[in-house]
Amino acid sequence: MQRTHLADLLAGDTEVLHLCRSVLLAGAKFEVWDDDTASTQDLASTYARRMRLANRVDQPSIGFAEAVAHLKQWQESELLIGYVDDRPHGGYYFQLFLSSNCEKIIACLGVKPSAGNTSSRMNRHESGSGSAETFA
Repeated sequence: MQRTHLADLLAGDTEVLHLCRSVLLAGAKFEVWDDDTASTQDLASTYARRMRLANRVDQPSIGFAEAVAHLKQWQESELLIGYVDDRPHGGYYFQLFLSSNCEKIIACLGVKPSAGNTSSRMNRHESGSGSAETFA
């Protein structure tokens, strides 16, 4: 996916979309896996758990609750996953969830490393039928 197309998809009125779009246009690293889908149900469950964990450890985040709600409400069985990474500049790692045709952002959330975790390593893992990039 090209940067300009993703930026167009991120045009929206929420704070998390605005911030993600801004850092994307400023040159933040990004990727969308448009050839590998993941189960919507599995992602909703996984990110609900991650939200509870992030809240428990006071990990800075933006848009988490809204993203989980959107994932739970989405009717398609498969989603595409992507990210925009502004951590090298002290910003958020944005997790993106897109419709399977790459034409709509279903959900977007941002997390920063918790105070005790300043690592910017990424983990690739399998989730359901597809793979997902996760934050550390």
